[in-house]
Amino acid sequence: MRGQTLYKRTNMELLAMQHDPFKGEDLGFVVNLLRSTIQKYFIVNDVRFDKEAFAFFVQLDMRTLEQDFDDCRRELLDLGYLPMLLQERPGYIVYVTRIPERSFRSININIVLLIATIISTIFAGMLFVASYEDIPFWSWETVGLGALYFALPLMVILSVHEMGHYVMARKHRIAASLPFFIPAPTILGTFGAFISLREPIHSKRALIDIGFAGPITGFIVAVFVTILGFKLTAWDPHLAGDDASEYMILGVPLIYTALAYLVPTPEGVLIHPTAFAGWVGFLVTAINLLPAGQLDGGHIIRAPFADKAKFAGIATVVAMVLISWYTGYWGWIVFVMFILLMLHHPPPLNDISPLPPNRWFVGAATVILLVICFVPAPFAPAELSPELEIEFDEPDINIGLNTTANNTLVFYNAGNTRVEVKMRLQSDHGWIYTFEDTVKFDGLVTEWSDPFTIAKDKSTNYTTYINVTIIPPVDAVAGDTVDFVVEVEYTDESEERVRDTPRFHAVVGWIEPRDVPENAFVAVDTVKSFEVWFKNLVTNRSGGDSRFDLDLHIEGDLDYTLTDSNIKNLTPEDVARTPPLSYIDLGNNETAELLIWVYPPPGTPSATDLRVSLNMTLRGDNSSTTTIGFPLAVGDVVFDVSISSTYLSWNFTKDEIKNVTFRLVSHSTVDTYVAINYSFDGDDAFEFAETPVAEMVLLPDEDRGFTVVLFAKGNVGDITELTVEISYGLNQGSSVTTVLRITTT
Repeated sequence: MRGQTLYKRTNMELLAMQHDPFKGEDLGFVVNLLRSTIQKYFIVNDVRFDKEAFAFFVQLDMRTLEQDFDDCRRELLDLGYLPMLLQERPGYIVYVTRIPERSFRSININIVLLIATIISTIFAGMLFVASYEDIPFWSWETVGLGALYFALPLMVILSVHEMGHYVMARKHRIAASLPFFIPAPTILGTFGAFISLREPIHSKRALIDIGFAGPITGFIVAVFVTILGFKLTAWDPHLAGDDASEYMILGVPLIYTALAYLVPTPEGVLIHPTAFAGWVGFLVTAINLLPAGQLDGGHIIRAPFADKAKFAGIATVVAMVLISWYTGYWGWIVFVMFILLMLHHPPPLNDISPLPPNRWFVGAATVILLVICFVPAPFAPAELSPELEIEFDEPDINIGLNTTANNTLVFYNAGNTRVEVKMRLQSDHGWIYTFEDTVKFDGLVTEWSDPFTIAKDKSTNYTTYINVTIIPPVDAVAGDTVDFVVEVEYTDESEERVRDTPRFHAVVGWIEPRDVPENAFVAVDTVKSFEVWFKNLVTNRSGGDSRFDLDLHIEGDLDYTLTDSNIKNLTPEDVARTPPLSYIDLGNNETAELLIWVYPPPGTPSATDLRVSLNMTLRGDNSSTTTIGFPLAVGDVVFDVSISSTYLSWNFTKDEIKNVTFRLVSHSTVDTYVAINYSFDGDDAFEFAETPVAEMVLLPDEDRGFTVVLFAKGNVGDITELTVEISYGLNQGSSVTTVLRITTT
């Protein structure tokens, strides 16, 4: 230790060392001058001297030590000397050294850096404003809004932060420079600012006060700037698009989340550039409060923990590296390198005075401020999930000979970013294919096309349609088929290539079924007919009709036949002995209507999985057949119909007309014919105002209402009962009767 070495030296040795830094000065005069100054505040027991410093061995009063030392420091600084108080056995020593001559930079450098930082932050603000307002980047409007919305609030935050340091340094009578702003060509436009202390910090109290003054003042301004930014966001919301690749995700500190609850903004909108300036203010606060080196947090932690604060600096470096590794945000490494360059923090001139209790609360506030402002990953690219759903609009198409058919390839962007794709045909099959201008093929369509983009932004519905035109080859004949397969390739979020193969089936001039029964049912010992429709899409080159051979097959031991739609009301015997229609002639694009008749003879077992198949083959081309099919169920006939009315007693006024509503519900397994009969019993006081419905056909499980309109023509007190009887079933042998009591009032 320097003090221990001085303690062992003799006065003669000290007197022999009269050279730098006091060369050329009257040693006795200097010693007396310094001693007389120090003795105003401390009791001086001895004085020693070597090449580097005077050593005054002193006695201290701990109650007034901090103020005494600061006053002594100010006097010695005026004389051109700098004191430092250390504790060395057996007591305390005030080391005094000559202050070397220093030259200070002109204020011009502050002004130049300030102007450069204003320009760089305006440029950064233009980037945000152009995206936020959706206006051209190079325009005076963008310059003005970039300065107003971003550069101005950010510069205010940084200026107030640095002026907090400056004012507190002056309060503690420490000379400090005006702020030096640092311009930077980044998305923030600046690396911040700093002030230069032109004198060492003299006490722990000053160390923690100066370190905390900047972050707390900058934090307060950042709170107000953020609230203003959220207000501007709510007043003029700008919807964010769904293309995540266009955005950078900001890590949100706790204070930012709390302010967002205080000033709610609509969901799915961009934050205003002013709100982003507030976010930058919190980021600057957090970085400065890191407890390492000569950052503000380093000043604050050095005050209570002295030399042990270096372990906090080392822990901060390790923590920042681990955070970078865990979050993938490697920007912290830049700050780690910066911290390592100034990891050592010099002690205050007075490292003896204890820290006042109230300054421990400042230290606790520092920890809270760091926690609510720090964010592990300030910037992160959005997690991109490229995903396409690709299919043809029509999975099956028919193409007439010598004609053209179109289909649409639909790309739906189901991910959250634009997707670049390319495509090709697996094989052209000798057909002629053309695509709309979206897809460019460099040569054959069986080679990969040029890449094209499936958009994902707020101006589209995320769906791209590509029209495909196909033409059969010249030698094609009716019945030729082709599977049109397109290979589409793009890259997913894991950088793996994804390949999809949308396809459709094309047939040259064939049959298109139009109307096919569903859930068909026929009762045992009942004849039932089913309609089928189909359209002829075969193009006959001669312009005449095309003949189709027909082949009907129904599973199970049933009687069935096939007729055209002109045949009506076949009996069971007719079904059994009528040969099915074997062919039909149709012109181009003509539609055929046929009837399939089915009769399950008595004793036919119930079945629910029978299949009806009608095969149609173009005459002369047996290679292709079109089948119309549908399921068929067979079961016993059940006839069951119920009738009801809402009210069973009605009151009429004389000459009044009322509607009386009835409801029929069929529980039959087949279509049921219902006959309805009406009769009055009692005084001849009522009649029908309109002819009532006399019959109807109910489908299985059908519920249908009907209305009877009655006219009261009798006298007051007349009573009549209306009986409504229904008959249904094969022999009309079943009946249900309902009686309504009607009174004239």
